[in-house]
Formats: sequence, structure tokens, C-alpha cells
Amino acid sequence: MLELPLVWQLTRSHSNTGAVQMRVDNEQADSHYLAMNIHSTPSLHRRPHIWPAGWLIVWLAISAAAVSETGTLTVVQICDPQLGMTDYRVNVASFEQAVKQANLISPGFVVVCGDLVNSTNAVSIADFDRIKGAFTVPCYCVPGNHDVGNKPTLDSLARYRQAIGPDYCSVAYQGYRFILINTSLLKQDLDRETDKHLAWIKMELEDAAGKGETVYVCGHIPLFIKHPDEAEGYGNLPVQRRRELLSLFERYNVHAVLTGHAHGLITNRYAGIEFLSGEATSTNLDKRPVGFRLWTLSGTNSQSRFVPLGK
Repeated sequence: MLELPLVWQLTRSHSNTGAVQMRVDNEQADSHYLAMNIHSTPSLHRRPHIWPAGWLIVWLAISAAAVSETGTLTVVQICDPQLGMTDYRVNVASFEQAVKQANLISPGFVVVCGDLVNSTNAVSIADFDRIKGAFTVPCYCVPGNHDVGNKPTLDSLARYRQAIGPDYCSVAYQGYRFILINTSLLKQDLDRETDKHLAWIKMELEDAAGKGETVYVCGHIPLFIKHPDEAEGYGNLPVQRRRELLSLFERYNVHAVLTGHAHGLITNRYAGIEFLSGEATSTNLDKRPVGFRLWTLSGTNSQSRFVPLGK
């Protein structure tokens, strides 16, 4: 048995709606399953729980406001809250404002693309968790290099999983599959963790393709900044790993890759795939205002727009 103390507890409220499926692979050890079918909009709380090794499937419900009869889904992409990157109190206030504005939009769910805090300590993690807890819709996080280290270790992964939750998972809703990845394990190999993660990514892509789902990949570090063949640097993934992922994403018809890390807007296209690193809520190095991205998905069509904070 694998003990992870931060697990969603679901309580029933409101009327029946469609369901989001969240798949979390903790150990890649076996095929044990735990499934809960919830047919109403959940109130989300955190509580200690013990997860069986292997797959955990949790059915989450989302509000009818998030998914219309035409199948349109809205998703908020928040990048680099990074509490403490500049003025700690300003970063906290910005993240709080982002949560308030996202709640007013009432998307299907929120994805936080890494660098949750600037330095992992009890205060910053507690503040991040408190602010994140104010979301009125499900929120899923991926780790950034500031969360697990530029060179992640087994200890740093364990601390992240203990404090925040799974470092990778997938979320599915009626024809869409969001695959949330740990790019730090792809930037720097770590024992068997990297190989397990790559195998899981491929398995998710194969599963989504078999179900005809439109796939979005979310992570922290962009695959590339300007060109797929550019040299490796602080802001992108290693060339060989990048080629491996690009080949997989092209083969399985990934629609878009959403990342952060750049503290500014970066957009690219490759093999019909959209790559977007969004603006941060902490500070942007390209002088753009702080804010987040609102994605509107309809079938295989998607568009994103920038939502500045405070407006």
C-alpha cells in the first residue's frame, strides 16, 4: 500500500451532470484499481487517505455551466504562481486574484503549469495550498523545476507528492484527454522514474487514441523555444528527449501542448500541434502583464485568450 496524505474527498451536492475521469499512476506497479462514481457536482476537500499501488481512477463531476450542450469546454491555464519569486506578498495577492477571476469564469477545470512556489518550504506550500483551496472547480497541478529541483531526486519527488499530490496524471471529459506530465523527469533522468513516466505517457496517448479523444498535454518546461532542433538550454528539453516526445505527439495526434516556465508568452506550431507557454501570474520577463490563459475547446477546434489580472 502506498500512503499519500493529500487526496480529493468527494461529497455530493447539486444535480447530476457529466463526469470527468482523473487517472493517476503512482507506482506503475500493478493493475489494482480504486473507482468512485460520483454523479453530482463535488465539494472538494483534502484529507489523509491510503491509495493502493498502481492505478487510481476517480470520477469527478463538473458543473453544467462548464460544458454546454454543444460540447464546448473551457479550461483555465495558470502558469508560474511561484510564490516568492519577487515580492512574496505581491505574488500571493496575484495568485489569489487569479483564483477569484477563474471562479467568476467557472471553467470546467484549472491546470497550473508548474513552479507553484519559488522555494519549497512549509510557509510557501501552506500558502499555495490555502489559495488553491479557494477554487470552486477542480484544479490540477504539475511540478516545475522550483517545486522538485532542477535535478529532481527521489526525496524531492516524495516531498512534492506528500505536500501537493501526484506529479503526473490525466484528466478526461467526453472526448478530451488532458495528459499532465512532469517535465523535470524529462529534463533530467532520474533512476527508473523517468522510464516509468515515459512509458505512462505513451500508454495514455495510446489509450486516448483508441478512444478517439482530442489530446492536450500540459507540463512546465517547453519542449522548445523557437525551433524544434535548437540546442538545449535552461528553457527547453534535451534535444534527443524532445525529438522522442515530438515523434510521439505527432504519431498520436496531440492537439496542443500547454506549458509555463518562460514567464512570458511563447507560441509555436509543429506538425499541426500548437505549443503555448503562457504568461505567469507572478511576473513576466517579456514585460507582458500578469494573468492567465482561458482556453475554449469545441471538438478539434480550440482558441485561447489572455485574461489579465484585475480586469
